[in-house]
Amino acid sequence: MSPRARRALRDLAIILGAGASAWGLAVLWTAPAPLFSSDHAVPRVLELGLAEAQRRITAAGFRPRFAGTEQHPVLAAGRVVAQDPPAGVVLPPGSAVAIVTSSGAAPVVVPDVVGFGARAAARVIEAAGLRAATVAAVREGADAAGVVVATRPAAGGTEDPGST
Repeated sequence: MSPRARRALRDLAIILGAGASAWGLAVLWTAPAPLFSSDHAVPRVLELGLAEAQRRITAAGFRPRFAGTEQHPVLAAGRVVAQDPPAGVVLPPGSAVAIVTSSGAAPVVVPDVVGFGARAAARVIEAAGLRAATVAAVREGADAAGVVVATRPAAGGTEDPGST
């Protein structure tokens, strides 16, 4: 190979190398996120018990932070009802993840069903989240047959959901 051909080959290699380096730097400079990151997604811990939720958050490299309790109509006390940030958000390791647990269901107000027919009263009571039961019969005369004359506990009081 002649010296002139070697120089041309060398010059071509330098130009290609410089172009590849410039392209690589442009990609790294304009990339919307780091190409190599130790960040990872927050795990989903909703509906888990507090201890299990804390274990999973810690295992994923985050710091669990208990953020209190709130009433929940379905989840039992001690179950996770909220997490912040939500599952799937990508964060750096060691970031805090707040978790809120259920304090149980809110008490249900006993509805006033005096004067209702027995079936209608039962539907209203069950719609409120309680269970209806026929406890006693009272002699009131022919006009009061099948009509609710009182509830126990009294209307306006509160009971745990599902109580009779």
